Amino acid sequence: MKSVAALVFAFAALLSPLHSQEEPKSHARLLLAPDFAWRKQSGVWTAAASGVEATAKETLSEYAASAGIPLKGRWLSLRITVNGGAAKAGLWLAGLRDAKGDLVRLQLDAASGTITNGRGRTIATLPAGALEKPVELVLQFTTDTMRLLSSGAQIAELPVVFEEGTITPSLFVERGHATFEDILLGGEPAKPAITKTPPKHFAVPLKVIATARLAVDFTDTKMTPLRGDWQHYFGVHSETAPGPWKTVRQFDGPANGLPLKPQLASQRMNGPFNKAPVEMDLAWFRDYQKRASLGLDRNVPIIIQNDLQALYVAPWQSMLGKIQQDQIWALLKLAYGANTGAENRLFFQWGDDINSRALGTSADVRSLQVTLRHGTSVARGANNPADATAYAENYFAPAVEAVRRASTDVFGDERRIPVVVGSCARVGVDANREWFRSVLDHVITGELAPTLKGKRVIDLVDYLTVSHPFADAPDTKALQGLWSTYGKQIKGLWITNEFGSIGRSPSHILSSIAHFYEWVAVNDLDAQQARLIWDFVGRQRASDDCVSLMTQLGETMSGALQFGMEARDSGTLYRISAGDNRLLIIYIATTDRRAGKPTPVGELTIEVGEARAQKPWIARMLQNSIRGATDEIVAVKTEPTHLILTPNATTTATWAVLLEMP
Repeated sequence: MKSVAALVFAFAALLSPLHSQEEPKSHARLLLAPDFAWRKQSGVWTAAASGVEATAKETLSEYAASAGIPLKGRWLSLRITVNGGAAKAGLWLAGLRDAKGDLVRLQLDAASGTITNGRGRTIATLPAGALEKPVELVLQFTTDTMRLLSSGAQIAELPVVFEEGTITPSLFVERGHATFEDILLGGEPAKPAITKTPPKHFAVPLKVIATARLAVDFTDTKMTPLRGDWQHYFGVHSETAPGPWKTVRQFDGPANGLPLKPQLASQRMNGPFNKAPVEMDLAWFRDYQKRASLGLDRNVPIIIQNDLQALYVAPWQSMLGKIQQDQIWALLKLAYGANTGAENRLFFQWGDDINSRALGTSADVRSLQVTLRHGTSVARGANNPADATAYAENYFAPAVEAVRRASTDVFGDERRIPVVVGSCARVGVDANREWFRSVLDHVITGELAPTLKGKRVIDLVDYLTVSHPFADAPDTKALQGLWSTYGKQIKGLWITNEFGSIGRSPSHILSSIAHFYEWVAVNDLDAQQARLIWDFVGRQRASDDCVSLMTQLGETMSGALQFGMEARDSGTLYRISAGDNRLLIIYIATTDRRAGKPTPVGELTIEVGEARAQKPWIARMLQNSIRGATDEIVAVKTEPTHLILTPNATTTATWAVLLEMP
């Protein structure tokens, strides 16, 4: 107890000289000092070394750190002054989540005198009159807990999960005025535990922790409305026939490209970059490995007619000189200028798996045809720092110049044609993601793109693209880390490859759906901001069950979407509803390292409310990892407000139930 009392006394002593702009002798770092950069995300802020302040009405004003800081094992202190009867102010910590999976968010509410979390739940009540003067807060972090202290006394304790090694703080103000002063960081970062990899002969199969009776609540109070529909959130690769999806990557492909030499039929235009005639025709852009493939001149009207969005990988792979810039300009000018309705339906992606393809490093035009990798492992030599610079300077920047010129010529606005940055391969791997960040934060020197000199790559991007975010870690860490850093600067973050040769069964699909919608719900993203494109073209280890499952769900889950999730002892339960008559339950079981047999799926009690409980529901187990029940109909027992299901099935990890009303 003496050590705890001494620690609290030390915090109180530390807070006493907060008006000094010098760091205390305990080596605390003043985070508003000039050597630690912040940036305005929204609103109008007045900043100084000792404090920062803003006034906001209905629109949230946010001020964010430009870099993350290690918080595990450390403490963060600050002083907040809140003015206005309805004022709200506080901070959130990107990369740190609470027990329910939400970003940690602390909000001082002047109206109630409370501190709430991201869900609006009160976690601490301040003494009467506390908000009439500056509120002193200390946040102390262990490996799995955040303690909240005020004026030397602990007022709350939250279990937390660190998504990444560094956490990015943001300050916010709403409906009033707030001042944040003397933000101090102290303590030494906790060193990660050293773990030894067991010898291979100790490796044993995963065992599923048995699922007991589960209560599943689909009432509106337990669900979060989503801003898009199922068919727009998902897409597929290379399809040409209509299906229950609104995005197709490499439409009528996948090996779409241009001929190395001009064809007979073409249009000649005066190129703005090389100052010489450039030949181009939309019929040239097609898949030359497919005899029946059509050119872009025929495919764009099909895309428009079917109200699809088509994403093509740009076929240039070498350094982009003025000749290639003219080719890009000509292709995009024809594609958008000759097709009314192509805007918002036609997208070009500048590279695929850019951390392993070394785009922009060669001056030789090797091939103008793109063949996708379908989720293979990242190549040896990937994540080369020199390749990041080469991509940004020699490939991406010249392409953006050409895109902007084409957009200006067609629409009179250089930003109307969207810029889609090349995808990061296996983005769930920390090293891959850090390499991708180095590209996005790169400042263009302007040697090959002089009009963009001094611009950061991320400032030129409309859409980020990544592949396989769930392959290496079955969680939302990769997506959330990128969105927390760049989400306010872009129009969307799209997953361009999911499943591929990495996926093995429909169970993979169900797990990816659950984690994708978790990320969408937490960040309140619509279907233009968030997109997942299934790659079933390279499914060497999967059957057609994968395609039929996604088709079935796309056709069935029609209607306004709602999402909910909660952790149980045996796993995590995901709930998705589409309208009033379509319910999907996905359960991802917790596993341990002891060998064992598959376990039975327990009884399900599904709360749906009185109005829906008496309807004629049909329930079936979906094809996934379940043994003994392949798409089997499950009897539904109705009660006044809920449904009861007793599946006759066992599972090895993930199972799902789909309920429909005819």
